[in-house]
Amino acid sequence: MNKLTPFFSYNFKGLNWRELITYKFWFGYDRFVMHTSDNLFLLAAIILVVVGIATLVYSKVTKNEFLAKVVGNFSKIFLTIGFVEAFWYLLRYQYVQALSTRFVAMLILVVGLVWLYWPIKYFLTRYKVDMAEAERKASREKYLNLK
Repeated sequence: MNKLTPFFSYNFKGLNWRELITYKFWFGYDRFVMHTSDNLFLLAAIILVVVGIATLVYSKVTKNEFLAKVVGNFSKIFLTIGFVEAFWYLLRYQYVQALSTRFVAMLILVVGLVWLYWPIKYFLTRYKVDMAEAERKASREKYLNLK
């Protein structure tokens, strides 16, 4: 058993699912209790940072300039949201009342998902058009330089 197993082995038996729909859970402030959901927000932050680093490396390695641009935008979003969520967890751990409600953590995740709209829209609509145009331009340059 390695040292990370207790961190990643969340059991959801301690999670009160009825509590998740109460006003007190989202906007209230438990001064001395860290809830299982708080640890899940931290886990989400860690996953987003790891995915952000992986996509950043991929965007630097790929030779496709359009794909590098889109994947670079994804990596910026994942890293930003991951670090902001981790900062929220730090605020929650330090019992800062103003910003450590669970509503703020959920708001950060929702804003991140909304922020993903533009790279996804580009990837689904303009990416193929830009790739075809770049291939035509490269082909034209190739044959014009031969003469």
